[in-house]
Amino acid sequence: MIGHLNDQLSAYLDDELNEEEKKAIEAHLESCESCQALLDVWLAMQEQVKDIFQFAQAPAHIEANVMATIERNPQLFVRKRWFAIPLIVILLISVFGITTGTMFVKFIHSFTRLFVAILYMATHFLSNVPFVALSVSVLSLIVLTASIYSLRKAFQPASMERG
Repeated sequence: MIGHLNDQLSAYLDDELNEEEKKAIEAHLESCESCQALLDVWLAMQEQVKDIFQFAQAPAHIEANVMATIERNPQLFVRKRWFAIPLIVILLISVFGITTGTMFVKFIHSFTRLFVAILYMATHFLSNVPFVALSVSVLSLIVLTASIYSLRKAFQPASMERG
């Protein structure tokens, strides 16, 4: 195998590989001291973790204590007013919409019609005047060329600028 197997070693350690993959990793471990040392460290850590948690047990009465705490202080575990903020926002938007609704709708309608008219006028002007369309295209190409040239100069190494 080429390279180190850092990614596959964890799967090998957890016995998540098929037989072919296991054999390939074991063959690599025979020839690679670095990967073998890493696997040894991980095996030692795995044993330490097992030893530490082997003797750790929760107290027998922990469930009763938690349930008693919940019964004594239910407000700690239930959020009473979680729905108040969205309800207030919806109410304020509704009141604002009712009081200014018709005026707001007329304003939006007028603004939309003005925008469509300006867009229509601009597109017809540009399509009817080929010189304007051509000049915009040429100007765009000039800006693009200048940008590329500036970026090339900006990304050149400092050693090339001195020479």
